[in-house]
Amino acid sequence: MRSRPRSLFLVAGLVSALSLAPARARAAAPPGEVAGEVARDLDPYVTQALATWKVPGAAIAIVKDGRVVLARGFGVRAAGRPERVDEHTSFAIASLSKGFTAAALGLLVEEGRLGWDDPVVRHWPGFAVADPTVTRELTIRDLLAHRSGLGPESDALWSYAGYGREEILARLRFLGQGAGLRASFSYQNVLYLVAGEVLAARSGQRWEEFVATRLLAPLDMCSSSTSGKPLPGSTNVAQPHSDTGDPPEARPIQAEDSTPVSPAAALHSSAADLAHWLLMLLDRGQYAGRRVLQPATVDALFTPQMLIDFEPALKALYPESHFQAYGLGWVVQDYRGRLVVWNTGGLHGMACSTALIPEERLGVVVLTNGPRISLPEALVFRVLDGYLGAGPPAKDWSGLRLKASLARRARLAEAERAAEAARVRGTRPTLSLERYAGVYEQPLLGRVTVSPPARDGRVTLQVARGLVGDLSHWHYDTFRIVWRNPLYGTSLATFALDPNGAPSRLFIEELGDFRREKAGEARTH
Repeated sequence: MRSRPRSLFLVAGLVSALSLAPARARAAAPPGEVAGEVARDLDPYVTQALATWKVPGAAIAIVKDGRVVLARGFGVRAAGRPERVDEHTSFAIASLSKGFTAAALGLLVEEGRLGWDDPVVRHWPGFAVADPTVTRELTIRDLLAHRSGLGPESDALWSYAGYGREEILARLRFLGQGAGLRASFSYQNVLYLVAGEVLAARSGQRWEEFVATRLLAPLDMCSSSTSGKPLPGSTNVAQPHSDTGDPPEARPIQAEDSTPVSPAAALHSSAADLAHWLLMLLDRGQYAGRRVLQPATVDALFTPQMLIDFEPALKALYPESHFQAYGLGWVVQDYRGRLVVWNTGGLHGMACSTALIPEERLGVVVLTNGPRISLPEALVFRVLDGYLGAGPPAKDWSGLRLKASLARRARLAEAERAAEAARVRGTRPTLSLERYAGVYEQPLLGRVTVSPPARDGRVTLQVARGLVGDLSHWHYDTFRIVWRNPLYGTSLATFALDPNGAPSRLFIEELGDFRREKAGEARTH
C-alpha cells in the first residue's frame, strides 16, 4: 500500500545516449589520457542524468594512482535557487558512514584494545537481543558484516517510532531473529549503533569525537562533520529533495535526522573531502605521508565476510560478476575481472555511492541531493567502465537503471490498484470510531496511540514518539493510514475484536501486531 522510503539497494536509473571511446584505444592510453577522456564523457552524461531524473545537483570526485584527477559539482544545491554545487558542497553521506565506523574499530584492533572476533558483550555488557545465544556470541565482526540474522523491523525503532539512542539500545532486547546467527545477510543500521557503543566503551570517546579526531582530522577532511548536520556556519550545503507528488519533480524537503543511529548514517562530507578518504584506502592506510590505518586493517575492511544473495535482478545488472558479499562496512564484488569495493547510502532526499578498485588504484565517489540510490550507483559504474575499457559499445547503465526503476514504480502502482480492487465497498466498522481509540502496545516498538475522533471527525494514530498518521475507513475493521510525512506513503491498520466485541489488537503493515492496553494495566515494557 505504501511507498517504501528506505532500502539498501534500490533499483533505479538514469538516461543517456552517450558512449565511451573504444576499449582498445583506452586500454593503450596513458592514465592521464584516460582520465581526461572519462571526464569529457562524464560532463554531458551527468548533466543529462540530472535532467532526466529531475535531481538538482551532484558532486563527483575521481582518484587514480595517488592523485585526484577530477573533483567538481554539477547543478544546484536546491531546486529553484541559483547556488551551484561544487566539490566542497556538503552532502549527507548516509551509509557511507559505516566504512568510517568500521575503520575506527580497526584502529582499536591495531592498538590491542579489542579483536574483530571478540563477543560484543565483552566490551559493552549492556548489549542484549531476544535470543540469549545471539546475545552471548555476537562478535564485532558480526556487527559490521550484517550477519547477525536479526529481524529487519529494527529500523522502525528510529524511522517510525522516533526513539533516541538510549531507547533504541534498550529495546533491542525484544528484537528477534529473522534467521540464524551468521546464516544470511541481514542489513542492520542499529547494530552499527551498537558498534559505536563498543567504540566508546573501549576508547573513552564518543563515536562523533573519535571519528573526527582519529580519521577526519588526519585526512584533512576539513568540511566534514560527524554531528548529523553540516559544520556550523557552513553555507555551501546541498538541500535534500523528494520526487513524490504529481507531477513528479524535485521538491526540497526537511533533512532526515540520522543521529539516533549516527555510526550508521550521520556523516556529512563533500566530494573533495571524500577523495582524501579514498586516496588513503587505496594507499593501504597512508595519506600525505601519514599512517592513518595499518595495511592489515584496510585488508580486513575489504575482505568478504558474508555472502549477499545474488538474486536474478542483480545478476542481470552485473552479468560480468559472479558474487556479491559484505566486508566490514563495504560491499565486495568481482566485476570485469577486478575486485570492486563499494557502498551506497541513502537518507530521505539524499543518495550517494562510492567504489574502489584497489589493484587499479582507482576510486570514485558520487553525491546527489535526490532520493534515488541508483543514480549515483550508475554514475559510479559508468566511471569504472571508462577506466576498465568496457565496450564498445559502452554499457548503458543509465538506460538499464531507468528501465528497472520504472518497472519497480509500476509494480508498486499495480499493487496499490490491486489493493483498491480487493477493497470491499459498502462495509462499515463494527464499532463507533470512539471505541477503537486507546493505547496498543508491543515490546519492541512500544506504544501506538489511536485518538478519539476530533471535532472534524479526524482520527489520528501515533507510533511511540514518531510518525503520526490520519485514519480513514477502508473496509470492515481495517483502516487506511495516511502518514503525515508523505515519504512514508500509506499503510493499512486492522483492528481485531475480542469475544466481547471490544478491540483487543491492532495490526499495522510493516510494524506488526500491538495488543490493546487495558485501563489500569501496569506497563511491562
